[in-house]
Amino acid sequence: MYPRQSPTTHTEQLGDEASVSDWTRAQVHALNPTAAHVWRQCDGATSPEAIAASLARHKIPEAAAIVELTLRQLARLHLLAAPVESPAQVSIEEDSFDQGDALLAEIEAFLRSVREGSPPVVSGEDGLRALETAMQITRLVQQSTQKQAQK
Repeated sequence: MYPRQSPTTHTEQLGDEASVSDWTRAQVHALNPTAAHVWRQCDGATSPEAIAASLARHKIPEAAAIVELTLRQLARLHLLAAPVESPAQVSIEEDSFDQGDALLAEIEAFLRSVREGSPPVVSGEDGLRALETAMQITRLVQQSTQKQAQK
């Protein structure tokens, strides 16, 4: 069964991000650009593999693992019409990225917020959620790697 948005939800696009309201549970969920990309494709006609391929075209590393994790989170929040079956395995693609500039930009932005007394670009809560997501993706990749090695 392909992922489909629950009929009890309403979505507002906020740039690349999305706000999803679940009126039966009186909850609103903020989706980052990657999760919003996955959410927009939960139409009941697009497979998780096709969603992952779409993310991969946007240069998102570990696209299959991210889609699997995102769909699990959406299902846990009751935003999908029915549970989505996990793919048998997660394919692993290796890419290298020059992270020096990104790290430097992050440090400079933090120091600027300290000097100017302005809020940081990324809040502590957002940083924690990003770390938790990265750790979950790492666990998924490790589990997939172990399963492939056992075959």
